[in-house]
Amino acid sequence: MISILAKLTPLILLSQLIVGCANIVPITSSPPYSKIDIESSFSFGESNIFLIDLNFPKGTYLPIYEDEDGYYYEAPHKLTGNDGGIAILIDGGIYLDKDKNEPDKIYIIRSSFGSPTILSMDEKPSLKLVK
Repeated sequence: MISILAKLTPLILLSQLIVGCANIVPITSSPPYSKIDIESSFSFGESNIFLIDLNFPKGTYLPIYEDEDGYYYEAPHKLTGNDGGIAILIDGGIYLDKDKNEPDKIYIIRSSFGSPTILSMDEKPSLKLVK
């Protein structure tokens, strides 16, 4: 016999997908910077409460999405890291609040169906903001 939870799980996941992605859209406005160049790789996770450590690559981060609060600058390739002792490759990048001049947040997407998680940076990377 299938439990009620097992029957509801697909519906719950679908509703989270629809709600989670409803306000994230491809860039339609003009972001303040055409790109963000990260001059050396940097890490996230050494001082957070999550069991995740991530490595952000050096390179050019381009704005691909936005929401009502900010812009998502995608990393040049997947982030590498460790989630609870398991090696991972995930999508992510730099998040720039629309009311700030410099980024102080990162975003990660844990699965192809997940909405981005936005987190404050542990350390500010060496970067160049290009108009």
